[in-house]
Amino acid sequence: MRVYKFRAWDSYNNQMLDVQELNFEDCFNGGEMQIRTTMYGDYFDYREMPIMQYTGMKDINGIEIYEGDIVAEKGHYVNSDRLLYQKIQWKDNYACWLRGEYQRLTPKNIERYKIVVIGNIYDNPELLKEEV
Repeated sequence: MRVYKFRAWDSYNNQMLDVQELNFEDCFNGGEMQIRTTMYGDYFDYREMPIMQYTGMKDINGIEIYEGDIVAEKGHYVNSDRLLYQKIQWKDNYACWLRGEYQRLTPKNIERYKIVVIGNIYDNPELLKEEV
């Protein structure tokens, strides 16, 4: 059974929050989806707090992998002359990262490439910038 979990980036307080509820009720009346986090009791417009979906998988250290996480291949990201930091994204209905071509995020690939979460696009955007 697949687990559906989300987190949201609170840009006002610069912190990642767990999403408790997604409210689609207003969408049917021309409104926007609302989210409620575990930190606040109020609902927020999804554009105020971007949401990221859990992939259903964990890295080799047991850390949950979400859309927007930045991953690396363990042992290859330190003192490397090529950029190996990649963000997790959805493509063709599956989570993946770019490694020459898109690599599907599967338990086998996580183990094969020794994938570790090293940050996310909000807390650590500098990790995705190529060095000159």
